[in-house]
Amino acid sequence: VMYFSSLFPYVVLVCFLVRGLLLRGAVDGIMHMFTPKLDKMLDPQVWREAATQVFFALGLGFGGVIAFSSYNKQDNNCHFDATLVSFINFFTSVLATLVVFAVLGFKANIMNEKCVVEVIMTVKEGHFKELGLDACLLEDELNKVPGGDHRGALGARKTVPFSPFCPLSLPAQSVQGTGLAFIAFTEAMTHFPASPFWSVMFFLMLINLGLGSMIGTMSGITTPIIDT
Repeated sequence: VMYFSSLFPYVVLVCFLVRGLLLRGAVDGIMHMFTPKLDKMLDPQVWREAATQVFFALGLGFGGVIAFSSYNKQDNNCHFDATLVSFINFFTSVLATLVVFAVLGFKANIMNEKCVVEVIMTVKEGHFKELGLDACLLEDELNKVPGGDHRGALGARKTVPFSPFCPLSLPAQSVQGTGLAFIAFTEAMTHFPASPFWSVMFFLMLINLGLGSMIGTMSGITTPIIDT
């Protein structure tokens, strides 16, 4: 059971990473992930949350790691195991973060495209009214707009009253914490091709991770009781 619960999430994460990198906007999300924000390094809250994440990810203090290590041989190299577990945890964190930011980049790209359409519609509607044309022609005209005019519409945003602003980074920063998995990530998957399949795989992975964590925590309780 533990072998399956340990390896299955990696299979799902790799599948999500490959699928996510093929989506438009994934590169924008990954670039946002690797863009350094040096001013945040001076914030003590950032270091506190990072330390909390490390302790939580490694399961330190829960007893599960001690329970599992109790089954090792007496001459086992514990220093090597501790270093290996730390590197595996680091690799897993980077892999999961790449998946999340690739998908959030895709989600931000979709939201940005909708915002761009709203700007274009606003600009064209104002232009149509100045010419005395019917606004029902907007949709037909919008389909004929080349990519260069999209950028022109964004540049004209400041001259149009009440036109929306379309920053690409805003959607990726709107949801944090547990809402990232259950709101932002789930919403982004609805835009995937074959979204039901990816949704099932994603929630199976979450259930598997939860059960694996529960088994490790329970082992930290049951192992000392059985051994005594």
